[in-house]
Amino acid sequence: MPTTRKIIALAGVGDLGRYVSEELHASSQFDIVVLTRGNGQPWFTELGVSVHKTDYTVSSIISILNATHATILISFINDPTPTYVITHAALLSACRQSATCKHLIPSEWIGDSETYPLKPDFYATSREPFRQMLKEQEEVEWTLFNTGWLADYFMPKEYTYMKPVPLEFPVDANNWRANVRGTGDEGQSWTCARDVARAVVELCKADKWESHTYVAGEWSTFNAAIKTMESFYGRPMPRTYRTLEDIRLSLATSLRIAAMASPALTPSFLGKPIEICIVTPSHKRTIAALSTLGIGPWRIYTCSPQNTTAQTYHNKPSPFTLRFCYAAITPSDPNSMIYEVIEPVSGPTIFQEFLDEKGEGIHHVAYDCNGIAMEERVRGFKERGFECVQSGKWMVGGENEFAFFENREGGLGLGTCFETIKFEEGWGWPEPDEWFPAKEEEEGE
Repeated sequence: MPTTRKIIALAGVGDLGRYVSEELHASSQFDIVVLTRGNGQPWFTELGVSVHKTDYTVSSIISILNATHATILISFINDPTPTYVITHAALLSACRQSATCKHLIPSEWIGDSETYPLKPDFYATSREPFRQMLKEQEEVEWTLFNTGWLADYFMPKEYTYMKPVPLEFPVDANNWRANVRGTGDEGQSWTCARDVARAVVELCKADKWESHTYVAGEWSTFNAAIKTMESFYGRPMPRTYRTLEDIRLSLATSLRIAAMASPALTPSFLGKPIEICIVTPSHKRTIAALSTLGIGPWRIYTCSPQNTTAQTYHNKPSPFTLRFCYAAITPSDPNSMIYEVIEPVSGPTIFQEFLDEKGEGIHHVAYDCNGIAMEERVRGFKERGFECVQSGKWMVGGENEFAFFENREGGLGLGTCFETIKFEEGWGWPEPDEWFPAKEEEEGE
């Protein structure tokens, strides 16, 4: 008796994604559809993969998911910038609105996201904000897929789809050398990429997922692995070691250099991400476009000298006017992260600087700094080498302090802006200047 095959949608398929595609294809239980911006890879045809072009807008993704009846969406889109959040938010929104696709595996594929959620460092502004979005909704089941090292990196490049990463992985099989961190006897986990793919296949068969999935094919040490390689190939492998003392000395040197501008930033200082902001020359155009992605409704406010006190620009009193637009990522959740759109209207602002230098785009992520007093936040950023570049007290609905911080020339070389907001206790959203869509239109739908 024939059985119905599950449809699995894969986004941003690369090297690891190719292994997953092959293993899903080898199973009798699944068919594959691939979402891609381009025309796809030649091997897609070999596997009989259904290829669908997308611009990764919510409407485009929903159309593909509904047309193919996909039930699981797996992402391999690896982006170290906050753009990761926007892309994956679109994937999540599409799943929430689709008729059948209620399972999502975002692009993680490394490390231990429970114990070290902010490692590598760029996870703080890419993966972590999106993880919060996942937790704030219930319609879509999800899991963060964690692996150790991929064992493929021990092999010459002609034997694996995985591209070499000699600056990251201690053993360089292509140039036959090793640079081992520590003694080389520390326990490590590695798994063949194909076995990782097989684990994904088994996960796709499961009725329920846990929030974190771990895969470990083998536990060993780098010394033991190098010895095995030397025995297999019949020649010694030149190796160097970075001892624990070497690593500590290197870290101490880096910290001393950073301390010229800032002490080490502790992971707890920024606290919870609460807002991600796009700066635009036209808030109406931008929120209308974002609304087509399912983001909204939007509250629109004015921030001006009439309702905002203590306005500063680069630590000097300076009046400015902005248009603020807000939409909750999860409207039903009062603690949801927020999408913000800002249009600079008048006066000197970092937002107009951003538009002049880079054009419209993601400008900053806002954090709650664990609710500490604003004076402590300002002091904390300053101690870490960040300059307050814009601030004010927005008096709509109560006193709400905001401040923006940058570190362009303080030694860290960060082009990213950080905001922190201190809401008055008991604050709630006041009635906006206007809604988009207009309330009359919304109620008439």
